[in-house]
Amino acid sequence: MAHCHGKYAVIRNQKSGLVLDANEYVVKVQHFTGFPSQLWKLEEACPGKFFIVNKGNGKVLDIQGGLNNGSNLITYQKHGGLNQQWYVNSDGTIVSAGGNFAVDICSEKYAAGNNLIAYRKHGGANQQFTFQYQ
Repeated sequence: MAHCHGKYAVIRNQKSGLVLDANEYVVKVQHFTGFPSQLWKLEEACPGKFFIVNKGNGKVLDIQGGLNNGSNLITYQKHGGLNQQWYVNSDGTIVSAGGNFAVDICSEKYAAGNNLIAYRKHGGANQQFTFQYQ
């Protein structure tokens, strides 16, 4: 999977077509608008691990409150913790560097406005995302 460092992408769920949006405190899936809150770039944390930086607020994708299964995904000021570092895998999953937690559409509800959580990786359709560079 080729990643263009320094360029912004939408992160799209393959099944629903919805994209990650950081317009609110909790990151949600929304219909594509192209607004900066839906644009993300990968910034290398250390080899193979990335911060996922939101263009709209300059903050990074973060598991709220640390490494807990089922916690909401938010954007937060970068502090470098493991709950802000991610592996971007060829199977479409985005997995936390701490614990085996994947970016997950909560309860497999493919509806605009649903929140995203960190959930144990199973690789199902609600954990599969594509970076589409703009």
